[in-house]
Amino acid sequence: MLIPHVVKGLFKRHNILTVLSIYIYNCLLFFKNNPTLFEQYINPTRYNTRGKNNLMFPLHKLSSYERGYLYNVIRFTHICTERFLADSSLRL
Repeated sequence: MLIPHVVKGLFKRHNILTVLSIYIYNCLLFFKNNPTLFEQYINPTRYNTRGKNNLMFPLHKLSSYERGYLYNVIRFTHICTERFLADSSLRL
């Protein structure tokens, strides 16, 4: 059995993505290709209390929706910076 830090080094050396990295990559790719499916947050006050380009999470009643694909797409785009997603040289 390989030690996790050894496996991490092997993955980096051979440019292999983990399953989680591939999932996050596909979520960002989906957002980049379908930006009209997501609603941006509009600040109703003059105070800058939230990020101006954050996406709104849709209203829902089931907690299982929060584990779904579209919810995760929004979550991952919140984590990534605006500059990262707007970078045209990024091959998503």
